[in-house]
Amino acid sequence: NRAWQARRQPGSSFKPIIYATALECGLTPDSVVPDSPLTVDGWTPKNSDGRYMGSIPLSTALQHSRNVVSVRLVQMVGIKRIVDFAHQCGIIEELPEFLSLSLGSCEVPPLQMAGAYTVFPNAGLKIPVSPIKMIKDAEGRIVEDNTVPAAKEVFSEPTAANMVDMMTRVVSAGTATNAYMENHEVAGKTGTTDSFRDAWFNG
Repeated sequence: NRAWQARRQPGSSFKPIIYATALECGLTPDSVVPDSPLTVDGWTPKNSDGRYMGSIPLSTALQHSRNVVSVRLVQMVGIKRIVDFAHQCGIIEELPEFLSLSLGSCEVPPLQMAGAYTVFPNAGLKIPVSPIKMIKDAEGRIVEDNTVPAAKEVFSEPTAANMVDMMTRVVSAGTATNAYMENHEVAGKTGTTDSFRDAWFNG
């Protein structure tokens, strides 16, 4: 079942977790980060268009999916903190603690990514994903009840609201304009890997 068993690289669709972590660490959508050439230990990450936009606010960087800004954010907040937040969001896969994680160089099943994204419209609360609503035995006694699952705060409500706002801009005038729906609010993020082997829209 490819929805929950296939492990695929999320690419840039992993970036909202990085940005949300940065907001939790004190940055804002208006915080300015350089989108300029960067080399770390011999690795030179590049933007998909091969260009740089200079110093830009985080909201613009996410809107246009600037890879270099994502790398800089991981350097600023620390890879371990990002991995921790990703796991709190519901990604249970082991994530490599390498700087390349800033570009989504991990393998995650689609269902886990979908579950992680529910934190944003839920005001920062993580509600466990389950295909089972309720189980009753032959006598009608409830064996398992997930109708009111326990919620856990992952991100603050302001962080979640800011992320929804920034991802709305991704759809209205960024990399995800194909996901735009008239008369319906859509927020999300695209992600692609080499040769478009994996092409995502999470929202």
